[in-house]
Amino acid sequence: MDIMKVSKYFSLDSAFGTSSRSNEALYSLAVRHPDTEKEVPVDYLLTNDQSVAPVLEWLKFFRDNCSMQPEQITVDCSIPDADAIRATFGQNCRIQSCFFHVAQCWSRNLATKVKNQPGQYNNTKVIRGNIMSKLQSVMYETIRENVVEKISQLREKWTLVQPKFVKYLGDRWLALKGYKKWSAANVIEEHRNMRTDNYIESWHNQLKSFI
Repeated sequence: MDIMKVSKYFSLDSAFGTSSRSNEALYSLAVRHPDTEKEVPVDYLLTNDQSVAPVLEWLKFFRDNCSMQPEQITVDCSIPDADAIRATFGQNCRIQSCFFHVAQCWSRNLATKVKNQPGQYNNTKVIRGNIMSKLQSVMYETIRENVVEKISQLREKWTLVQPKFVKYLGDRWLALKGYKKWSAANVIEEHRNMRTDNYIESWHNQLKSFI
């Protein structure tokens, strides 16, 4: 696996339902090829253990036997995957949250947490759309100072009228400067074409069609 030695940018994603055994998960690891600058799958892990342990041992194997030293890894919103990366590579590896999966999480929580308040007659669909638009503006902002300012404006506008969602946003995505994991302003320049793990998602969908 010589490509593991020279590659610095990876994507890691998991899929369920890839076999008749519903408790199994398929993990795929892809790299950004240094010559073609395209994503290339390099290894797979099939396990029925959905704890952090299999992924942790998998990554440690690459580190110890394949000289894997990533600068950045894109993951979905899996906390165990992120924990395994930190435990294996420490602060030398930046964890990038997949833009697509982050937006999916926002959308689901907007649907459950954003409601009309007593005395309000606004269309909740419009409110959710407005908040999502502001969040996406933060996500794709490339100037770091503007990211902080936009987050402050969003909180100021919505904290009183939609406190449940703003609390979720703060706890899950903003605490400890968590926005650095999903804001374009903090993406390593060479890794901008791997802000999502859509390549692996596509691969998993193709695989499922043959099983």
